[in-house]
Amino acid sequence: MLDDSGRVRLISLLYEAVSDEGRWPEAMGELTRLLDCSRAQIFMSDGEGVVWQQALNVPDETIRAFAGFRDQDEWLRRRWQWSTEGAGIGTEVLPFEELRRTGYYNDFARRAGYAHLAGVMLSNGLDQIGALGLFRGEDDDPYGAVEQDAIRWVAPHVKGAIRLSIRIARLQNRLDAVQGAIDRIDLGLVLLDADRRIVFQNAAAEAMLRRCGSIRSVKERLAAPGAADAEKLRAALAAACGGPGVTRTARRLTVGDPLEGGLVVLHAIPLTAGSGLARFASRPVAAVLFRDGSAPSPVQGNILRDAFALTEREQAVAEHLARGEDLQSFADRHNLSINTVRPYLRSVFEKVGVHRQGELVRLVNALAL
Repeated sequence: MLDDSGRVRLISLLYEAVSDEGRWPEAMGELTRLLDCSRAQIFMSDGEGVVWQQALNVPDETIRAFAGFRDQDEWLRRRWQWSTEGAGIGTEVLPFEELRRTGYYNDFARRAGYAHLAGVMLSNGLDQIGALGLFRGEDDDPYGAVEQDAIRWVAPHVKGAIRLSIRIARLQNRLDAVQGAIDRIDLGLVLLDADRRIVFQNAAAEAMLRRCGSIRSVKERLAAPGAADAEKLRAALAAACGGPGVTRTARRLTVGDPLEGGLVVLHAIPLTAGSGLARFASRPVAAVLFRDGSAPSPVQGNILRDAFALTEREQAVAEHLARGEDLQSFADRHNLSINTVRPYLRSVFEKVGVHRQGELVRLVNALAL
């Protein structure tokens, strides 16, 4: 039964199972050992179905069958009769001789080996109820006062561990959904801690850091080749991550060579202490959004045209060049001569206020980000 060492081990296992769901069978095994029973089942239901469950020595077919008998479960139907902590033994609410005359017992419980119960009613206080059941068979001794005291002692710990497990599972589901959404966007996203180490990167960032020569990960930090680009990146990340005597600010920059398709546009953004990301387990303090300037421009709709009063053809020329292609390939693609296309480029330069193709590419990519 529950001696001091058994209590310590049981509590330890229950709360280890909160962070490691694989430990639940071990925790339930300790419960069955201490209460000298053969099988155990935990479930939580939202009224429409089971949302969380664990079982020990209970076949899958029994679990599936129980779903059809849950509304007939005489122990659950009379749970209000249980006293302290919603925990106790089955005979408190229904003598065994009465139980064995019910359809629930004869159609399900007896076949499942659910004759004698030590149980804990569970609720998350909101929208879910459930139970922990520790069962003995018909040929076993019924539970008595000792087991009744033991199950009441352990009830608060079981409830706490299960509530935490369900909350963690819900949070994990949300994180998985967010992760999936972030991995589907085309922009690279990197989160940095106060030491500017990478603590998270989405799929686009991982791919870009692997293939792009203008931005990469070196010893878990963002880096750029070339002294000038390396200094620009260092200053932007320092501004976003902060430090002693540094006011944290957002920075936008480009690194790489646009004409060779190696341009990368970055936006380093501080995360405030109250933001959800700043409370992430690894404590990121800054986010860096970036994209490969050699990829097709993600400028949507008529943003560029509306901003600088470009014609439709002029906008097409500007976006074509922003993808790292040259004027001749634009002419070839549209069955135009190079002499026909050059005036479009000159007009773009005049309206946008730049003098070189590299300046135009930087501007278009800045608008895209």
